[in-house]
Amino acid sequence: AVEWWWKCRVEPVTLRILAVVLGGFSVLTVWAEGTMFSTQAMDGSDVSPFSAMVRAAKDKGGLHMAVSVPLGYMMWCAYHSLFRLGMFSFYALVPGHTDSFSLLINAALTCRFAAPLSLNFLMLVPSLKEGDDNRETTFGRKFVDGVPESARHFAAVFPVILVFYCGALAFGVFDKIFSACTSSFGGSIRDKYKFESDEKDLERNVHTTDGKRIAERERAAMQTTTKPVIGAGSPYYFELGGRDAGRAESAEGG
Repeated sequence: AVEWWWKCRVEPVTLRILAVVLGGFSVLTVWAEGTMFSTQAMDGSDVSPFSAMVRAAKDKGGLHMAVSVPLGYMMWCAYHSLFRLGMFSFYALVPGHTDSFSLLINAALTCRFAAPLSLNFLMLVPSLKEGDDNRETTFGRKFVDGVPESARHFAAVFPVILVFYCGALAFGVFDKIFSACTSSFGGSIRDKYKFESDEKDLERNVHTTDGKRIAERERAAMQTTTKPVIGAGSPYYFELGGRDAGRAESAEGG
């Protein structure tokens, strides 16, 4: 009963709420990345939402939350994509069966990405340098001192491309370009090269269609019988039930 309530009642609502929250964090991240140049490459106004969260923190606990939550989400997204990439499956992480060399490769990549991701986040929150209580970190100061000014400006302006890239993904621009390029080569090329999301959508649609068919068959079977039995609409139910019943009778007879 607990598993049924979780799978049918609690889990769908929880996943929807989580999707909305993570989607909001994604929008805030793109917003912060797209407007970072206003404070890093020019003397513009600070419109970063993460910077506003840090500015609104009243104590150390609030400051830690304002920093750790968005930074943790950014690092989770980066490392999740990195580990799934697995360098074309040569160094992929397999739960419980990953070889030591693949673990070392992924650990090295994790260490290499940690510092740039942290510096990028510090560039998103210029409010750390505001006011009398200047909270600029030693990491950020040492890191920035070794980077030329032209490179810092490039690192601040280049993330603007992220806004256009996310917009292209949201409106399916890459799918339309792919369809336009493969339309002249016939269906063989289109079937050979597919996006991973297309295959998952096709698999999900197949399972959804099968589930609807089973539910309709079950509903019809329960409406046409005086004593409805759960599972009567599935042919596999009677096969397994008869086999189990036969085994039980043979065991009792023996």
